[in-house]
Amino acid sequence: MAVRGVPEEGCICRCVDGGCDEIDATGLWGIAMGQFAERVHTDPDEIARLEALVVELDDEAKVELQLDDGSACVGVVAARPTIQNFRDVDGREGVNGVLRLDDPLEPARVRTLWLDTVRRVRRLGSA
Repeated sequence: MAVRGVPEEGCICRCVDGGCDEIDATGLWGIAMGQFAERVHTDPDEIARLEALVVELDDEAKVELQLDDGSACVGVVAARPTIQNFRDVDGREGVNGVLRLDDPLEPARVRTLWLDTVRRVRRLGSA
């Protein structure tokens, strides 16, 4: 885990506040399996919120994201995310999405985020 203000090795975004929280080598828990998510959603209002975020995250859009932990992160959307079915640690099925952001200053660096961690999208242009 990174210390706020000090980017951790493997931190693959440029966070506005200078550091990243909860970043590991993959950025996602269980994504290698492609079937597990930290949180899944079944509430229609939350699913609608996720779908609205997808519409805002065009391919190659440069964005600043406000995350649910209060941090902000800038990056380029590698590909529009999609809503997918996952299971959580308790085996409940629901939906979430995976967002891949490229670092605008180092395009080879990538950060993956759970879509439900995004609270607000501010477009900064296109790559």
